[in-house]
Amino acid sequence: MIAELIALQQLMPIRLGHYHLPVFEIDRARFQLNPTRVRPFQNNRFAHAGNVANQDPLRFSMWKLMHACYRATLLRANSMMEVNLRAGAYFLGKQHAFARTPELRLVDGQILMYESGAGGDLAKEIGEGVNILFMESRGYFRGERLDALLARYRGDVRAATPWRTRRANLLRHKNGERPDFIFENRRGDATALAEAKGGFVADNETARITGELRDGLQQLEGWSDVIAPRPHKEFTVATFLREETDPHNEPSMIVFVDPENEPTDSASRSFPSDAIRRGNYAAWLRGMGFYRTASDLLSRRMNRDVQPTQLMVIDVGDKRLVLLPFLIGEFGLRAPLYWVLDEIRHGGRDAMRWFLRDFGGILPVLGIEERVLRGIERTLQTTPENQYLEPVIFESEEILSNEALSGSFQADGSFFGALGGRIALDAKITIEKFKL
Repeated sequence: MIAELIALQQLMPIRLGHYHLPVFEIDRARFQLNPTRVRPFQNNRFAHAGNVANQDPLRFSMWKLMHACYRATLLRANSMMEVNLRAGAYFLGKQHAFARTPELRLVDGQILMYESGAGGDLAKEIGEGVNILFMESRGYFRGERLDALLARYRGDVRAATPWRTRRANLLRHKNGERPDFIFENRRGDATALAEAKGGFVADNETARITGELRDGLQQLEGWSDVIAPRPHKEFTVATFLREETDPHNEPSMIVFVDPENEPTDSASRSFPSDAIRRGNYAAWLRGMGFYRTASDLLSRRMNRDVQPTQLMVIDVGDKRLVLLPFLIGEFGLRAPLYWVLDEIRHGGRDAMRWFLRDFGGILPVLGIEERVLRGIERTLQTTPENQYLEPVIFESEEILSNEALSGSFQADGSFFGALGGRIALDAKITIEKFKL
């Protein structure tokens, strides 16, 4: 375990620099009439007036990008082993694929290295992470994979009501293809579908914008008509990344199509009003190691005889973050921190100072704002027929606090970062009980 910590200290520091990606919006109607007229995108400007709009760039830190990528992969992960492997990958390597440039670019040689299937997976994960950041910038903060949501309520597909019949027919017609995500807004009263596209662009080659957007629009087609209430938006978001010294005049960029839908009210719903929220938080709870709680949240089960769990809560500004170390390896890094917490509970505050100081002052953590966790706790103490998970509203931000805590806090209340060596000196730490 000591060797693991030393290796982690040497490999994991995340670059705290900030990056941006130019953003271009393409008009859906004009694109469908003439999909070849989507260029040029030169030096972050566009020459064809009317067909493409140059938006404000998407800005983020490496912490925030890795946070979003990890959220996306947790939404896909099913097993404990897969969660553990993905956790280690994000802290021990994937950040090093990116160059130290203001515009997000790959280190030279990365595309050749990742030409295998694994490279395709990495491009997809990054594209989905950028998609989450993009949707957050558009006001959609909590999301779930649409296929997971449909799977949870697949029994409804066999019912005879018209919209359920149309959904079953659509699944057969499209050979199971569907958009990647469904998101909800801050208050949880509006939804949007999103399909992530794009990939890595080889040196001095032209990005396949038309084909990627066309494929994305085809995957979105028809789905808003079979979801009740109807989603307000449909996004196809394509992310194209180039290497650092690529001489092509087009930048790394985000290109998206954003058609408006006519929202409709419906007496019946495709799924409960808090279903997307539950899927979003269940994925994050799995990443934190609360597999049973995540399962109960998705299944709307009531926690009856749950023993309280003691967790560390750190006050940072107006937030109270419940933190747990990243799962890395079969047993993860939990054992040392649990030992430290036990020392703290018995008055041994110096244990935290010693542990973090002598092991390099860095410990990777996942966290969640206490108000979200208390809301989940209250929900699971309620009978299933009366359960409702209330939305909690936050602002997305970076947290950098005198080396005590650094990382990304996103608007859904999740935290991805690291404890620093000054945590025992600069932060208010309490140990609190949660029934999870």
